[in-house]
Amino acid sequence: MKKRTRNIISAIALVVLLQSANAAETNFILSDSTGIKFNSGKFSEPVLKQKESLSPSIKIPFTQDGTVYFVTEAQVEHTFDATFKSSNNTLNNSITLDLPLFKATAAFDVQNTASVLASAGRFSVSDLTAVILSQSADGIFASFDSPRFTASAYAGFTGLLNARTVSFTDSAGTDLSDNTSSSPYTLADPYTLIMLSCGMPYLVFNQSLSLETLAVFGPNDGKSRIYATVGLNGPLAQSVFYSASTTLGAKNFEEFSNLSMMSVEFYPDFLNSRAVFSAEYASGNNGGLSAFTAFTKSAATLAADEPAHSAILKCGASYSLCPQDKVFCQIGSGVIFKVPGNSAEYSGIQIQGLVKYQPFTDLSISFSIESYLADKKEEDRTSATFFASLAF
Repeated sequence: MKKRTRNIISAIALVVLLQSANAAETNFILSDSTGIKFNSGKFSEPVLKQKESLSPSIKIPFTQDGTVYFVTEAQVEHTFDATFKSSNNTLNNSITLDLPLFKATAAFDVQNTASVLASAGRFSVSDLTAVILSQSADGIFASFDSPRFTASAYAGFTGLLNARTVSFTDSAGTDLSDNTSSSPYTLADPYTLIMLSCGMPYLVFNQSLSLETLAVFGPNDGKSRIYATVGLNGPLAQSVFYSASTTLGAKNFEEFSNLSMMSVEFYPDFLNSRAVFSAEYASGNNGGLSAFTAFTKSAATLAADEPAHSAILKCGASYSLCPQDKVFCQIGSGVIFKVPGNSAEYSGIQIQGLVKYQPFTDLSISFSIESYLADKKEEDRTSATFFASLAF
């Protein structure tokens, strides 16, 4: 009897799987990136960075409305880096395999105005700032959304990720990525992430309040990291919006640090324009604070030494528009100061521009140029990058 029951259950599962497979959506993205960089103002020593990648993906819905589904994406990437000098040219040629997305998701309406969402597997996750944590991880996520209250919880693990495609740091800020391994897949350091957040949309005068706590625990790290963030966002006037956040970081509930960010966005009624004014402060060893250290490693500026979001103060502005339906243009600039102690030291200014052309939905071509003009010549960098992406 038990065997017959198992056979019936297996047959039903097979029918459901076949029906879902018939409704599956497949996609392939082929991309190419060719860039050239000149560091430290040495235009005679270019650095060539060539990258091609193929990313196949499949999405299998289990319900007619698509609210319960499974999706996965793989990636095969070839990179070729070359540094040309008057002597001792260096070359790096490698293949990387990755599985950046592998998750099951289910969404349900609780009442007419509330919904619940749950996901499990490997997917991208980000904190409120998108600076402290912004990467893929293996984990589970659940959220509740209503017009007046939102809440979410996340628990993740990094030990099965590819260390060649992710980049995060230990409590001292040391980069834990692995770009030297000859293996196409190298296991990353095992860290545990726990994040809890809640929000009150349109709390007063259409202003929204967000609260979030992120905890990072790692083996042999010696110090757990806790981040507590408060965020506000909403309209200031017609077509003018702002967002602001401040984060208190702590290592072992001591060595407190701060990351504060603010941006103001203005949407003129002209060619889908958008103007953004932004500011960021990440504490150094000043004002009784320690140097701020994020978990995900990302460059805070365009300088050649690619500084982290730590001991830095920067202000910037950008403007974008769409002169035609298929063309997007953006230009931006910023002024950067280093704040290692109780005084600010001028670091440099950066300028960047981007033109993107998308003649079809499945084809995208872009060209960008960036330059960092530093107070110290060795931090100068100028780069230009061509990127093309085709989906089929």
